Amino acid sequence: MKILTLFLLFNYSAFAKKQLHEFNLTVFVNNDLEGKKIYLRYQYADFFGGLTIDSQYVFSNKAVFKGLIWQPATAHVYTSIKLPSQIISILPKELLVEFNEGKLDDAYELFLIPGKTTINAKKSFSEASISGPPDLLDFELLKKASLSRDSLLSILYPKMLSCLRKDNKECVDKLKLETEYESKKLRTIFFNYANTHPGSPIALYALKNSIPWNPDSPAVYLKTLSKFTSTLKKYPEAIAYKKLLEGALNFHIGMAVKSFDQADTAGNTVSFRSFKGRFVLIYFWNSSSFTGFSIHSDMLRLWEKYKGANFTIISIGLETIQSKTNWLKVIRAYNTPWVHLTDFKGLSNAVAQQFGVISLPFNLLINTESKIILKNGTINEIDQFLMQKLK
Repeated sequence: MKILTLFLLFNYSAFAKKQLHEFNLTVFVNNDLEGKKIYLRYQYADFFGGLTIDSQYVFSNKAVFKGLIWQPATAHVYTSIKLPSQIISILPKELLVEFNEGKLDDAYELFLIPGKTTINAKKSFSEASISGPPDLLDFELLKKASLSRDSLLSILYPKMLSCLRKDNKECVDKLKLETEYESKKLRTIFFNYANTHPGSPIALYALKNSIPWNPDSPAVYLKTLSKFTSTLKKYPEAIAYKKLLEGALNFHIGMAVKSFDQADTAGNTVSFRSFKGRFVLIYFWNSSSFTGFSIHSDMLRLWEKYKGANFTIISIGLETIQSKTNWLKVIRAYNTPWVHLTDFKGLSNAVAQQFGVISLPFNLLINTESKIILKNGTINEIDQFLMQKLK
């Protein structure tokens, strides 16, 4: 058995060992896999995800996985994995061998819950069935809703790309409305589940997936979270999300950024006060996320254009001590010249919670008076702001 923990996004030091929960997963497969390895990839934290990959050999047509989790979490059982070409194209070659999170070939997605679970994949993982705790069936229904939405979006996205190439704004706007409609419909399904199943181990997963990129009404999600049972509220992720939603609730354009101190890549403490009097772009990312990688390239373009002006960039990584090596490796691979900071508290990062950073990547443009003038702007929007302000 080989267990590989790739990265953790939560600061778990505050949680006692007694809060770990044991799972037991038996997977039945066909004769073709006899004597071969199958893999279980599961997450400590669904939204930004701390991944662990476990592998087991198949004997007598079955493999048994046992382990401990901090809280119920999504997982995949699969036979092999490969990186999609679009991911390979954006990764520096130094990182290609380091990351195994990509398109799972023959895979089955499940919700890993403490207790005994059985997967029957004697035909294939894509046609597998599952048995175990009753809540697993609820997850299957939510999964079907997600797959239905994803199927529709897989049709809409190529159409949107075609419209973009033709510079057909009317067509693009129409398809954006369609995609947002489908996404909103799915978020409603997840929200209704979380709201009506406050004791289900899947409720937190459902609530997170109901929150849009930039929530207009954080109070609505906080109210649902407040209905959860005391057991769910004690999950590390529930505690972190409560603070993030509270940060989002208090956020507004024009608010002043409270000074903060965090460690740079050399371990030196850097204070935000030292950047006062300059335009500062703060962006949040995580070294486990491929979308986080692409943001470095975008930021480099802004840096090259405005590096001689009264402007700088601060990167804040939602990392833990366990992911420190990976964080440094990604920074070196992209050779980014600005300041990179972290407090190694993952999703509980003090600055992230101050502004309610719900999803990544996330950015804030701050003026010379240390006040926020733009939230989550596109690279073009940030560029336009800087052109106006730095004339």
